[in-house]
Amino acid sequence: MPHLNELHTKYGPRGLVIAALTQSATDSFLKEHKIAYPVGIGGGSFAAYGVTGIPQVYLVGPDGRVVWEGHTSGLTEALIEQHLQQVVVFPEREQWPRVLEPAARAAQAGRLGEAWRKLERLGELQGEEAEAQAALRSYIERKAEAVRRAVEAAVAEGDYYAAQAELRAHERAFQGHPFGEQIEERLRAFKRDPEIQKAIRAGALFEQAQALEAQGDLRRALGYYAQAAKVGEGTKAGARARERAEALAAKLGR
Repeated sequence: MPHLNELHTKYGPRGLVIAALTQSATDSFLKEHKIAYPVGIGGGSFAAYGVTGIPQVYLVGPDGRVVWEGHTSGLTEALIEQHLQQVVVFPEREQWPRVLEPAARAAQAGRLGEAWRKLERLGELQGEEAEAQAALRSYIERKAEAVRRAVEAAVAEGDYYAAQAELRAHERAFQGHPFGEQIEERLRAFKRDPEIQKAIRAGALFEQAQALEAQGDLRRALGYYAQAAKVGEGTKAGARARERAEALAAKLGR
């Protein structure tokens, strides 16, 4: 526990979020160990996440994918540092120059396109204001690049369902920024491509199947995997679904 507390203190300001799930901890236990990060109690978390031993740690990257899992003792700072390179944290300042406050508020609230437009209308500032303006611009551009990387990584794996979800999740945020136009064009391209649409539908079914499997409803999960394999025939998503359906069918003795 102290290990995770130290990581929370050291890397929290850089974007590392630690959240724990347990089925037995009490308030007195949390206070005794001075746990500083959020802890969820109950809810059948062991079964839902397939945990067979404790403590079990999952390190999730900025794109929402699990990049490492194992015992707490195996989680190294080098591994955390590696993935924090991809995390974009809002620039810390004690106070923003008054002229930049509206843009800073918009950016911090996730309205990145709005913030970009406000920065552009200000023109090129001077001195401390120019430094703060550059920090905001850099933050917005790095956020756009992080989304690009996540989308391209999903596309490379044939996971167009995840790629589309990533684009849609940031569509409104970047309205008014050039990247917003790129997002809209990419979504239109996905919609025009029948093979990509097959992969997206298969991905949606695959996600439902995974949720059912995590809940222990294996028979219904098998049905959804089979549907995903059929709908996504000829795509990577369909192939993954077929492989999972065969494995689950064998487990159920079918």
